[in-house]
Amino acid sequence: MDSVERLRSVLPIKAKDSSVLFVGLMIESLKPGGTCGVIVNEGLLFGRNKSGVALRKMLLEKMDLQAVVSLPQGVFNPYAGVKTSFLIFKNTGKPTQKVWFYEVENDGYTKGTNRKPDPTKNDLPDVLSKWPERKISDKSWLVGVEKIKENDFILSSSTYKPEDLGEKQNLREPKEIFIEIGKVNQEMQKTLLGLKNYVGN
Repeated sequence: MDSVERLRSVLPIKAKDSSVLFVGLMIESLKPGGTCGVIVNEGLLFGRNKSGVALRKMLLEKMDLQAVVSLPQGVFNPYAGVKTSFLIFKNTGKPTQKVWFYEVENDGYTKGTNRKPDPTKNDLPDVLSKWPERKISDKSWLVGVEKIKENDFILSSSTYKPEDLGEKQNLREPKEIFIEIGKVNQEMQKTLLGLKNYVGN
């Protein structure tokens, strides 16, 4: 049985879409502990056809899908104007728990057919800086796998974009809050000890 037939035997139905077979073959071929990065047509991430849904389900259940980075429309102009996203997944032997989404608005080039360098508008360095810790910002967010399952395994970043990013951006990190609570608690203990000594005297 060749690779294509083996892949078709894994998917619930026979897939005619070459992009489905392409990503499916990557999933089947990825060795334990291996990491894969691939750019796909964004239609693959939200299409309602059976093979597309089956592929996304397989990706989330057989792999640890770590990131979906949405790229700007026309990023590959003048060769292709299709909207694309960059996927990062790892074969950890465990299913996906959370997916980190990042919506790139600018990639360091002007938009349009004749693209020219524009270093003043480039989100890619920010992607690289936030990626190691999966930081949340006005352009990035974390989504639990259960929510994704409820949405037919759709992996389009816009589907899960918070409604009020400005408000979300102002939220403080839990670690920072716990540190402050600890400091307040220490001050309270000192105050109570002082009162106890005062009353005791």
